[in-house]
Amino acid sequence: MGNFNLAILYFLTLGFTLGQCSPSQQQEFKISRFEAMKSSLKEGDFACSTASDKCYVHEYYLVEGFSKSTNDILAIDSFVCQNFNYDYHKRASGCSMTFLRKTNKTNEEFIASRPKVFDRYSIVNDLIFVYSTNSCGDIGKRSYEGDITNPTYESDFIICQ
Repeated sequence: MGNFNLAILYFLTLGFTLGQCSPSQQQEFKISRFEAMKSSLKEGDFACSTASDKCYVHEYYLVEGFSKSTNDILAIDSFVCQNFNYDYHKRASGCSMTFLRKTNKTNEEFIASRPKVFDRYSIVNDLIFVYSTNSCGDIGKRSYEGDITNPTYESDFIICQ
């Protein structure tokens, strides 16, 4: 009787483990505009500082199913190359595209209802990459892996063809 119970326990554990690893459980990789963080400025307008006459454009995106794989990283790089607004760079002092993991606290509904969570939680825990331009128009990339205080590397440039 003891071996029978042990065998049942083994098969139940194996089934539970395999069920958790099935491809249907994984989130699909998807990038979407983070509308809750979209500026109230109209398209083509900039956030400008009257003190310095500097204007900046910041865009935020949510990434579902990000796994730190080479394919996911290259997919975000490609997205930046396809969607970076070079016209903004010509007219603004700086442009950035920020990518965050979509989680239970970093999502449209949660941030819209609790905006302070973005600075207090999302930027600290769910930040993936920030792409920004330099004065030459090159696109620099910083990787954070969820910790804004500790970028994994200072700067890397991507080349868009």
